[in-house]
Order: sequence, then structure tokens, then C-alpha cells
Amino acid sequence: MSAPPRSWIRLWVLAAALVLGAWLRLRGLTGLPLHGDEHHTVLAADRGYGEILTTFDGVGSHVPLPLLQRLSLDVFGDGVVPYRLVAIVPGLLLLLLAYPLLCAFVDRSAAALASVALALNPMMVFYARFARGYALALLLALGLGWALRRVLERDERRRSTWVALIACAALLPWVHLSTLGFVLAVALAGVLLAARESRAAALRLGAALAVAGVVSLLLFVPVFGQVVAYFRANEPEPAPLDWLGVPTLLAGGRAAAWGWLALVPLGAWFAWRERRKSVVLALAALLGPLSLLLATRPSGMDYAWARYLLSGLPFLAALGATAFGGLARLVPRLASRQGETLALLAGAGLCLAQYGCGPLGPRAPRDGSFSNTYLALHGLPAFDEPYPDAPELYRTLAADPAVERIVEAPSIYTRSVLLYRSHALLHGKEVVIGWTGEPPRALRRGPYVRLLEIEAGEADWLVLHRDLGAEVMDYFGFVFEQVWPRHSDPADESFMRRQEAIHDGNLAKPELAESIAAKLVERYGAPTYEDRRIYAWRLAP
Repeated sequence: MSAPPRSWIRLWVLAAALVLGAWLRLRGLTGLPLHGDEHHTVLAADRGYGEILTTFDGVGSHVPLPLLQRLSLDVFGDGVVPYRLVAIVPGLLLLLLAYPLLCAFVDRSAAALASVALALNPMMVFYARFARGYALALLLALGLGWALRRVLERDERRRSTWVALIACAALLPWVHLSTLGFVLAVALAGVLLAARESRAAALRLGAALAVAGVVSLLLFVPVFGQVVAYFRANEPEPAPLDWLGVPTLLAGGRAAAWGWLALVPLGAWFAWRERRKSVVLALAALLGPLSLLLATRPSGMDYAWARYLLSGLPFLAALGATAFGGLARLVPRLASRQGETLALLAGAGLCLAQYGCGPLGPRAPRDGSFSNTYLALHGLPAFDEPYPDAPELYRTLAADPAVERIVEAPSIYTRSVLLYRSHALLHGKEVVIGWTGEPPRALRRGPYVRLLEIEAGEADWLVLHRDLGAEVMDYFGFVFEQVWPRHSDPADESFMRRQEAIHDGNLAKPELAESIAAKLVERYGAPTYEDRRIYAWRLAP
């Protein structure tokens, strides 16, 4: 017997979302330099396994991140892609598993629509390409939610489900302690739901979660003192300025945020009668992390708050998707099956439209080698306007089709890299980063070259910035004092304020740049181009 048409439609929608989602996660990764927090564990990943297992660093990277990065570098070799596999692999697994796991929460059409939304969600894409532990934590959170939902049904309590539940609950805090609110909330909700069935069911689930808690505590034993010191050193910071900022990041846009804010409670209302357990767990997945955020108030403003709420996003997306089907069933002339198909297609169309208008879509700036900044989460037009004081060389190179690749040096580790992004928007060429000295293993392949060892064909021009601190301050002064007042949008105020944290103390000083320039003159001769901001050498014959 052939499958009904709606099954084929659902299959094709899922397949299309899977292909587009995988492309968004994998495109350009080999040529994408590390950005921001990705640098935190570059050196740690080169240490021995024993040292990694007994170190909790001062920026809260947690043990599993450098541990998995070191393992990946040992197995797959040096380079940025092996270094990022800790995010790439769970990001792709979540893309593949979202539909079957969410089917435990909602009906198949809603699970399919939620999977489409997650496949195209900018935050999901961003952290599936970003060498931190958030994608892994999100995958484990989805696994824990699925396992809890399964064990709450009598006929689904298989041994493998219990193992998955204990493993996910134990590993989640170890991967990132920001998930503790999620784990505690869904665990409590699960026990209370089990108690409605019987005392024995609640005790069994509580015992399994207690085992997970003991395992998690044991994992922290080697670094317990360092963890305590880390949290004592971190003072609470102000909450985001605008309450809509976090939903905007989570949903992928301001219009999408308003839509999901309406759809999630509506979906909960539609699902309450038949899927009450799913609704309770989904709400716990939101309220648990939110309560922890309100209590701890971490640094990072909207961006940090949004990523620490990511663990609940798949379940909220499932509720929002349920609202589409519920609304379709209210139309008198639509049969139930026709309504499900129409809701899936309409919802997928809206997700595709949001992608097309969002920071990942074809209308977004083509920032190439710098497409992994926070602007990939929410566009800020003030940073897209051409910088009139940029070196004239970049305009010349933009008009030269023979130039394909430019080396920029010194390297920048923070949001100050938006200066290099501005130059890249101007010249439109591929950019690699110049490195001095022996690079860490993560930087030995990919978009990095040693400045004194650039081989023929690796790059066409080498640009050395003479005073990065002054240049960055001038560029950010242009953005905030000249451009932002013209583009000013109160809803973006909090996002813009976060970009001001450029950490200029991490930028190379002029003395270092001049010493590098002297060595480059010995290697490549006198600069081909020179102005008050840069030295530049033409490398191609």
C-alpha cells in the first residue's frame, strides 16, 4: 500500500529543510577564521589529557570542550574544521534527529514544521559552526526531553531510554553549567507528572535522576575548587535593556519573535487536552533556564541570555508548530488531514520567508571570511555602511579581478574584527589571517598562514595594520557617532551596546606591528603600498 500524499509532502519538506540546513551549517567552514570566544580553548586543546581533565578555565569553557577538541585534533589532524567538530557534529545530529525526537512531544506534522524552523534558525546555525559547547548541550537537552517524555508512557519504558535519560541528565551540566536550570526544571516536572500515574513511577524516575546527579557531581570532582572560584569571581551584571531582544535572537528576527510569542502559548492551549505532559515539560524547559538567568544575571547581555535559553528552543518550537495545525482545524471546510498538510506548508513557507529576509538569507551582506560574528544572529545595518577612512588600497583591490586572496595581520580575537569585516565588504576578496610564531594546532590548516612563510599561490596581497588600536577606535567611532544616529532603532540599542565591548587591550600594539614590518621587509622587500594605517606587499608575480 502506498503512503498517503500528506506523508510524501511531509517527507519532501523535511528533506528540503535538511539539505538547506546542512548547507547553512557547513558552507565556507574551511575558510572561516575563529572569532571571539572560539579562541578561548585554542591553547587548552594542545595540552595533555590529564591537564585538560583537571582544569576549569577562567572563562567558563568547562572540561568537555577542550577535551573533545584535543581528541578531534588527534584523530582528524590539525585545523579549524577538526577543532570545530565539537559543534559541527552535534549541530548536524540535531538537524537529523529533531523530527523523530520531537514526534514524542507533538504530532508528526507539528514535529516536521518545528524541524524546519530549527533547521533555518540563525542561532541554531551559528552555534553549529562555533567552537564552543552550546550545540552539544542543545543536543543533550533534546535527548533528555525525549527520554523523559518516553518514560512517562508505560509502554515506552525501555532500558535504552533509561540509559539515555541518565546519560543526558548527567552530562548536560558537565558540558555547560548554564543548563542546570533546564535539567532541574524538566526533572522536577517529570517526577510530578510520573506521580500522577503512581508513586512507584515517580520513585523510579526520581532514582534514575538521582543517579544522574551523582554521576554529574563525580565528573566535577577534579575541578570542583576551580568551579567555585570561577563563580565567586563573576559578579551579576544588568539584564538586557529590551525585553524583546532575547526573543528576537531566539526566533531569528523581530517579526518572527512576535509570531512565536503568540504561537507558543496558543500551541500549548491546543495541545493541553491530548498532550498535557508535553506542554508541562516544554514550559519547564523554558522556565528553568529563565529562572537561573534571573538569579545569576550573567555577562553578555541579550546574546548570553539567548544562548543560555537555547536548551528549551526545540520544545517551544514544537508548541509553536502545533498552533499552526490547531488553527487549520478551526477552518470548517478543511478536513483534518488537509488542514495538517496546509498548516505544514504554510508554516514552512513562513520559515523560508523569514530565512530569506534574515541574517543568513540571500539579502544579507556577503561578509565571507567574517560571516561568524554576532551579526550572523541579528543584522545591524550600521556595521554594513562603507567606512570612508578605509585605506585606499582596498578600493583598488576591489576593482582588480586578478586579486583573489588577501592576508590580514595582526590577528584580532574580539569584536574588533568588525573592522576587518568592513574592509572585506569593501574589497570583496577572500581573507586569511597572518600569524607570527608557531601556531597552535587548531590554526595550522585553513584560513591562517605564517607571515614569513607565505608560499606562491597562497595569497595575492599581505596587509599589515600599523596601529590596530587607533584604527579600531576610529572605525567604531565612525559607526557609533556618525552612522548609528542615522540608523538608530531603539529595539537594536542593546545589540549595539554589546558591540562596544571591543577589548582594545587585546589588540597588537604599534611597536609589535613595526617589529613585524621589519621582518617582512627582510622577507619580501619594501612595501608595495604604504599609508598612515597600513603596510602592504603584493605577493603574486
